[in-house]
Amino acid sequence: MENRAFTISTTSEAYLKQTDNFGTAGGRDEDKFCLTPVRSKLVPAPYVGEFPVVLERKLLHNFDIGLHTLQENSWISKSVPGYQSR
Repeated sequence: MENRAFTISTTSEAYLKQTDNFGTAGGRDEDKFCLTPVRSKLVPAPYVGEFPVVLERKLLHNFDIGLHTLQENSWISKSVPGYQSR
């Protein structure tokens, strides 16, 4: 996580099929994103333009929790002021 920031977006029913694809496609041979990346207002991480709500997050601390899973890191983050994305 180079830029120490990330976004969390919530989808609507209209985009459930596309968001289901996020976790199943690898991205090398297929455009798994297939939606519009938008530059965030407050952090250096994009959000999904079609989604109605976005949380921009700044990474405070990243630590290894020692699990043997795909996700070996946990994050402590803080919210930045929110806004409606559309």
